[in-house]
Amino acid sequence: MDRILPWEVMHFEKVFYVDTDCVVQSCLAPIYWNSLMRLPVTVAAATRKMKISRYAGIDLKHPKIVEWNELHTHKINNTLVAFNAGFLLMNLKRWQEEDVLQDIIYWIEANSNGFVYNLGSNPPLVLGLAGRVEYLEGAWNVDGLGYRRHMPSRKLVAAKVLHWTGPKKPWNSNALPEYQKLWQPHRQPECE
Repeated sequence: MDRILPWEVMHFEKVFYVDTDCVVQSCLAPIYWNSLMRLPVTVAAATRKMKISRYAGIDLKHPKIVEWNELHTHKINNTLVAFNAGFLLMNLKRWQEEDVLQDIIYWIEANSNGFVYNLGSNPPLVLGLAGRVEYLEGAWNVDGLGYRRHMPSRKLVAAKVLHWTGPKKPWNSNALPEYQKLWQPHRQPECE
């Protein structure tokens, strides 16, 4: 666990994880106090409204997924919805009790031994947390600001968390100009 979460935070029951390419625009107290109430929910994350079978090239008939479903109560099936792990609320006590780290490591090792998913570091979290995610409304992680053009302004105005997923980070010269105005108020020149 200490390789993924610093041991210094382990005495807290719940913690937020926020990627460095995010801007939080809303008070976090409502989801902190009102989320993760029922078992076995371990993480709260904004839904992508995309079934896991369409996400990251995941084939539900892959032998590793079939094996997982035979051994675990938390099934990976087409009812699961993907999420972006750039903004999460985690219950650390349940994370340890459920041994989530070992489940995530299982998927990383499975993928390194033969293709299970693509898209980097997010899929092992989605797979490893199967059945243990409380889905927040999409406004809690409006992602794609580093590659999606022409996002509807109403979506940006309603965003509680802005997330510059993709290669065009707001602090770089190749940033998408239509989203620069969202970043500028939060820019700290002394950090550049």
